Amino acid sequence: MYNFTKERNVILYFFAGSSTTGQAVWDLNRENGGNRKFILVQLDEEVQDEKIKKQFPAVSDIHIERLRRVSQKYKKESEEQLIKNQMDLGFKLFKLDKSKVSLLD
Repeated sequence: MYNFTKERNVILYFFAGSSTTGQAVWDLNRENGGNRKFILVQLDEEVQDEKIKKQFPAVSDIHIERLRRVSQKYKKESEEQLIKNQMDLGFKLFKLDKSKVSLLD
C-alpha cells in the first residue's frame, strides 16, 4: 500500500473479504498522517464454515465487524492522534438491489 498510494488517494478493491485492505489503509494513514479513503466491494456471498456462519452469515458481515472493531481499538489507543491527524474512521454500507431489467438472449 505504501509503495503505490499517495496520501490523498482513494483505493478501490473488489474483493473485500475480511477487510484487510480497509484496515491497511487506516494503518497507513495513522502511520504517516495520510487521508486515504477506500471503497470495498463484496458480493453477497455466504460463509461456508458452519461455526463461523452462525455469527457471520455473509462474508460482508465479517468485514463490517472487522472495521467496527479496528475503529474502536484506534479510538481507545490514541484519540489524541486521531484528532491531530483528522482521521476519519467512519464507513458507509450500500446494498445492491436486484435489477428490474430483464436479460435478453
